[in-house]
Amino acid sequence: MPKIRLAGLLLCIGNIQFLLAMTIAGAQYPGYSIASNFISDLGLGPTALIFNLSIIFLGICILIAAILLYHASPWWLFNIALGMTGIAAIGVGLFPENLWIFHIIAAAATFLFGAISALGSYYVTRAPFSYICLFLGLFSIVSFILFAGSVFTGIGPGGMERMIAYPVILWGIALGGYLMGSSGQPGMDFLSRYH
Repeated sequence: MPKIRLAGLLLCIGNIQFLLAMTIAGAQYPGYSIASNFISDLGLGPTALIFNLSIIFLGICILIAAILLYHASPWWLFNIALGMTGIAAIGVGLFPENLWIFHIIAAAATFLFGAISALGSYYVTRAPFSYICLFLGLFSIVSFILFAGSVFTGIGPGGMERMIAYPVILWGIALGGYLMGSSGQPGMDFLSRYH
């Protein structure tokens, strides 16, 4: 399997399994509220194993995908942002909320580098998909700014945090599909803007 398609497969698998694990963990966590609870609350208590292993696996998938795409993309900022997203996601799983400062750094880095990766993919994908990447990246960045300013737009802190995370997760799944559907040859589909 060409490296570009394998990277796409890893992005799809990693993001899909995390989305499902997050949903399962949220349903099993007693009294959990999407509006009131943070996503990372699932990393403590009865759902800790599910959540933490899932996000570590997600981070590993993203990191390997970034390495596989390293030679396929001349836009090095995209590769660095994607790799940092993977490393930061691993950090979220290794440092749950009870390790407060480490967790905050890892979570913030995951959100920011994920949104930057989505924005960066605008430059290495073909329209109209590149516009979806741009929209999801901008949506996540704006949501991060609102969240950081404690502006929760009526959906609570947990809901607002999801407005940062969900666009990046959906982008990861979509980019994975985009890459799997490419020819697998550098410069043919993934890098169409450059050739």
